[in-house]
Amino acid sequence: MGKINLHESVGNEQHRTISVITEDRPGRGQNSPIIEEKIWKKIQYFSFFELLKDIFLPAGYPHTVSKDYINYQIWDTVQAFASGLSGALAARAVLEGVGVGDQTASVLGATITWLLKDGTGMVGRITFAWWKGTSLDSDCKRWRLYADIFNDLSFMVDLLAPFFKPHTLPIFCFSSLLRSIVGVAGGATRMALTQHQSIANNMADVSAKDGSQETLVNLAALICNLIIVHLVQDRQLSWILFFLFVLGHLYANYRAVKVVVMSSLNETRFRLLYDEYLAHHQIGSLDAINAAEPVLLPARRRLRITYRMTNEALSKHDQLASSLRLFNNEDFCIITPGRNRVVVLLRNHSSVSVQLKALFFLEYLEAQMTPLEQIDEKVNLAFPEFYEKLQRSEWNLSFALFNMGDVRYDWKIENTHRL
Repeated sequence: MGKINLHESVGNEQHRTISVITEDRPGRGQNSPIIEEKIWKKIQYFSFFELLKDIFLPAGYPHTVSKDYINYQIWDTVQAFASGLSGALAARAVLEGVGVGDQTASVLGATITWLLKDGTGMVGRITFAWWKGTSLDSDCKRWRLYADIFNDLSFMVDLLAPFFKPHTLPIFCFSSLLRSIVGVAGGATRMALTQHQSIANNMADVSAKDGSQETLVNLAALICNLIIVHLVQDRQLSWILFFLFVLGHLYANYRAVKVVVMSSLNETRFRLLYDEYLAHHQIGSLDAINAAEPVLLPARRRLRITYRMTNEALSKHDQLASSLRLFNNEDFCIITPGRNRVVVLLRNHSSVSVQLKALFFLEYLEAQMTPLEQIDEKVNLAFPEFYEKLQRSEWNLSFALFNMGDVRYDWKIENTHRL
């Protein structure tokens, strides 16, 4: 007789142990395996919960997703449920606005209204993607929250439509325009967050399971909506319920983006790191910096920074030449053509460390507003230690989200001699 223990684990977590006993039994030949009955009971006990986990959570959870995954998904589920409830009230208002239930309304008029509404949304999606596309990566938390604010605002506009029936067309077009921003910003930032959560090259699985969770939540909201729409006919009560749902939706969204802990640097997180380093001479942790990052309103900056050459900078010949000479050995150049106006030029193939040093220089410049030559000396002394500590920290420096554009430059100082 022998006994074999089979240990099952996922990541660092041991799930169960299965004991296989081999013994000689008449009629079954030698070494016929028998699995202990109590082990099978244990397997059956876990099977239902593991099935739910397999359906709604990424494979290998929690070892294949970021540590903030479950906290974000909980609040995201709450906000999706609240949004589904408020959306049903708005949908009823839209149907009333296009003439459903109104015997004087024409099918042609309702069709034209609907087509113009959709057309406005299509134009809005293209325009917004062109205008703010690059900011959705660098400020994905803020735009994730903004998307849901615009979503609730569009619902509110829809609810106002029955009160202004002669003007339903511009009202629905404006609502569709708001919803187009929601579609672009919400979809893009959701993908950015999915990429952040997928730490095991499992972005497709994380995205698919997020879709399953959202579908389940929408199904639950649909069941509730069937009851609400049937019971709630009074417009005043509809508005009260709508604002309650909106408050819950916005609060859940705010909590959702606040629990996200990004390991990459954008300009806001870098400024918080710089302030922490200046105050305590140490690099702030991921949790502390992400918790302090503002997600509703961006931090104000006194300097107006442009990451490409401007006509004003070109017109200041002496200042431009002086800056190019000062930064001749650097991979960036900073020009100050006017009061609180700064032009930053990056060389071709500038690395993350170059961008970090340029931002480090800008923070010094904004705080002191002294000549560039003096700031350059201080930065060259302070930045190497800062960057060394940053490299040893838990921050991911393989890429950065500083939104510095894609225009790059090269410059070379040549000595000329008169003959």
